[in-house]
Amino acid sequence: MKTRVHISRWLFCSLLLLTLMAVQCDNAPVPAGTPAPTLHVTAEGLVQGRVLPSPHFAPMLVRAPIAWARSAGAGVTVAVTCNHGEDTALVNLVAPGAQVEPLEMDPHMRVGWRDAARLLERRGVRILAIVEPADFDPQALRDGVQALIRAGVAVFVNGTLSDAPGQVTLVDDLEAAGAITVGGLDRRGCALGRDLAQRQINLFAPYGFAPPGVAFDRGAVLTAAGVGALVLAVEPALSPEALKQRLVDTADQMYQASIPETGEWTSATIRVDPQTGDYSPTELAFRLRRVNAASAVGVRLDERWLVNALNAPAAWETVTGQGVTVAVLDQGFHVDNPTFQGHVVDKATFFPGQDFGGYQNFHGTAMARLVLAVAPDASLVFLHHGERYDQIEAVIRAYADAIDYAVERGVDVITSSAAPWPNAPVVHAAIDRAIEAGVVVVWFHYHGHNDAVIRPGYFWDPRWEVGAMDRFLDDDKPSDLEGGMSCTAPQIAGIAALILENEPDLSPAEVKRRILETATVLPDGNSIADAAAAVDNRPSGRQLPGQDITRAPGGHCRVAIQQPGTDETTVVEVEEQGQHWPVPIWPRRDILLYRQSHSAGEQAAGNLRLEVYRDGDVWLVVEWSGGQLVSGASVAQLSVLPDGSAGPSCSVPLGEAGVLPLQVQVDGGWVRLSWEDTGGVPLECVRGGIGRTQPGYRLYRFEAETQRLPGLVETIY
Repeated sequence: MKTRVHISRWLFCSLLLLTLMAVQCDNAPVPAGTPAPTLHVTAEGLVQGRVLPSPHFAPMLVRAPIAWARSAGAGVTVAVTCNHGEDTALVNLVAPGAQVEPLEMDPHMRVGWRDAARLLERRGVRILAIVEPADFDPQALRDGVQALIRAGVAVFVNGTLSDAPGQVTLVDDLEAAGAITVGGLDRRGCALGRDLAQRQINLFAPYGFAPPGVAFDRGAVLTAAGVGALVLAVEPALSPEALKQRLVDTADQMYQASIPETGEWTSATIRVDPQTGDYSPTELAFRLRRVNAASAVGVRLDERWLVNALNAPAAWETVTGQGVTVAVLDQGFHVDNPTFQGHVVDKATFFPGQDFGGYQNFHGTAMARLVLAVAPDASLVFLHHGERYDQIEAVIRAYADAIDYAVERGVDVITSSAAPWPNAPVVHAAIDRAIEAGVVVVWFHYHGHNDAVIRPGYFWDPRWEVGAMDRFLDDDKPSDLEGGMSCTAPQIAGIAALILENEPDLSPAEVKRRILETATVLPDGNSIADAAAAVDNRPSGRQLPGQDITRAPGGHCRVAIQQPGTDETTVVEVEEQGQHWPVPIWPRRDILLYRQSHSAGEQAAGNLRLEVYRDGDVWLVVEWSGGQLVSGASVAQLSVLPDGSAGPSCSVPLGEAGVLPLQVQVDGGWVRLSWEDTGGVPLECVRGGIGRTQPGYRLYRFEAETQRLPGLVETIY
């Protein structure tokens, strides 16, 4: 029996980021990137020049790279309570110039029997980050915070980590005493935790995605403390009270549509204008203040950061997309949105009964706005393929028909932000016809074999051919919808439109190569597109790996699962053939071994990640996060999506109590993984990144063997 297996993009992103930051607690600054030498800040605080993103998520979300044009935190010492071997690296990812001093404090706020306030004042420490308030006697903590603030030390306190009785009240007391209380944000920028609405939390910040075994929001207070260091470096005379007020006043006013306690989406928290698709929160939405480093140090960009990072304003000096038509293949188009006035030259629907009236989701609207953000004078065609995933074959047929329609209407570029589900022969054939007709096609989840299709993605992920920004455009949306991989395709489509305005006779393959060869190489080795360089044909010197390989790695993967509602066990097998790698820019392999490290310039041991592909039919992921890749190590997680693309992604945390660990064996240049449970283990499933169920799938066996090729792809976060 053949089973189609792959993983949802939401879970993939979550797993891919899971191993971020596992360095030991020390005070060595971590290189976080430096401002480009061409950056200049005007007297009005306007940053002039292109600001590239950090390869790390936390500083990107709080806009630290923009702040670096004015401050890197030099001259400021940040103390961090390290009673549990906490990782302090996140402070320097946000404030690379700051000095970090780890401290072990007893329950009475003493360091080696010395009073913390006096010690830090004598050492000239300006900031203390308290990672775990529960480490301290409550009254001693209250008194200690007041003493520290009197001594000129700003105190950042983790406001969501502890849910023990009395901790909620304690956090409120600390906020009232002058501490800066900090809540944690997940990958979507959403706050998670219990009773958040009842807590006096001043700011929310991303927590940095700590490794397994470390509390999920432990790093949020360190991110905020890093921003505080950036501010004090340029305004050292600020008192702790003034610093707190500055950070609160300059924070982004955000809201989310999901419930913090559960992460579940509820439509009762948002209003959507039926004509424009613009969002606004209801009284039920959870509101939060997200710390903003750029605003806190008094700098800003003339354009949105997404547009600036792609270097689009420099391209606009000669081209704006005039005369180029981009077809947006998607679902949900608010044709009356003022942004589209004068741009939409055609629109069509392809699913039976679908039209552009009535309910429309936001997605196609947001993607079309992104095209115009990069190519402001481009023309648009809206192609609505429908969203009835209970009739997936009809949607796939509509998808193919929409591509043929675009070709017939003479469009120049087609952009799609679909998940992998349309990868069907009928769609691949339509894409081939479009490429043959000279139409540029952009789709990051394309699994066919036409090398002219452009597959963009996150700038921090090496699997994609070229990187783009994944947020910072639709600020009106709840944080749940602010960004994502979907945003990357229309950005690259916009750059293609800019190129084609000047050179309309370029083939799709030539447009693709132009975008890839001119992309900017970031400090971690990944890339982000450069619109101006692409238009001017200025190669960056980026080396593009060849498609042919001299040796196949060999290996195999087998996984056994039980279909829901049956007693039959299905075995999925992948044998290495040295081909069918879905992204042509990388060598074609079915089985890859990733070795991940945690920060630029630092090599990590272990942290294995095995991924298995077979022409898009099979997509399995195994995670491991140990200190050394040695025989006997256990893998923490296996993820698999059984039975078709419309289902939820499923995983099982291997190695937990009652579950046998997946064993790693290293033998020279080979790695072998094996696991078996005769009773089977239920898979916990997540649909769309939200909502957990156990629909009946059980995992029985897993085994994989592959050559250990750590130099193939190295992912750095």
